[in-house]
Amino acid sequence: VALVIVGCLVLACAANWFDLMRPYRFVPEGVEGSIAGRGAGFFMNANAAASFVVMGTIAALPFVPMRFRALLLIGAVIGVAPTLSRSGFIFALVTIAGAIMLKLLNRAQTILVLAALPVLVAGTAVYYDTLIVSSDTSNLEKSVERLRWFEGEEDSSSEERRWVAAHARDMFLEQPLIGNGIGATTLERLGAGPHNMYVALMAEQGIFGLALYVSLIIIMFRRGRRIARSALTPQGQDVGKALAVYAMFLAAYGLFSHNVLEEAHGMFAIAFLVGAAFRTDLAETIIQHARPLPARARWRVSGAPVPRLDPRIERAGGKTTPTA
Repeated sequence: VALVIVGCLVLACAANWFDLMRPYRFVPEGVEGSIAGRGAGFFMNANAAASFVVMGTIAALPFVPMRFRALLLIGAVIGVAPTLSRSGFIFALVTIAGAIMLKLLNRAQTILVLAALPVLVAGTAVYYDTLIVSSDTSNLEKSVERLRWFEGEEDSSSEERRWVAAHARDMFLEQPLIGNGIGATTLERLGAGPHNMYVALMAEQGIFGLALYVSLIIIMFRRGRRIARSALTPQGQDVGKALAVYAMFLAAYGLFSHNVLEEAHGMFAIAFLVGAAFRTDLAETIIQHARPLPARARWRVSGAPVPRLDPRIERAGGKTTPTA
């Protein structure tokens, strides 16, 4: 399964870069959802394309050999880059930081990742003009300006999202307990939604809706940490660590999207990691509660002939070393 996920990640990353450099191949120009200047690959939404790369990376990480994990994380950053998604870069950094803190990477892999990141940034700066000239769209340079948000500059997209989020906050203050109903924050008059899972749940389902999402994150993180401490195998421990990293990702993702629990690929990633964690937990429980087999049963399981004691010793109830 890990090979399938990694294969999908490679395909998605390649599609993101192709869509950036050769726009309108996946979605023709003029069709609703078509964009130029940002790579979305198989997704019509560049932010969703970036989140898919990060989700798949976390899901595959515990099943990838240690010597390749740094390459997987570096590849994720490269795959997020053509989307020019501000949230995508934050998600990638949260994933890398979580993997390092929870020791999903050993020291050598950590050094490799930390050394590669500034090299990637420097390489992008050096070949920036080449990328601009090579692209088929004139919107690329304008799209790159979105990244000035990290320097504190605002654009029309940020201002719109801030206005919608503020309106959703006011809706919550009007109905703090039960909210205004599911879908209330995605009405046409509110534009594209608040782009914030916490605010959306507060406005739609009140304080109880917010508590449900926060509880999901806490449960996943605590269960992951528990499995990481108690699992009997290194891979089982890594599954627990990956589940905790995914909880960290969900906490960050909720700050930038109100569709966290609606995306099919996100539900698959959660189900995959939770299923792997359950299997690890089940195996540990079976081993802990297993009773040792009697001596003669162990001989039968091993396939060796059952030893026979001297009849005189058996009648006397004595003890001696069995001889075949």
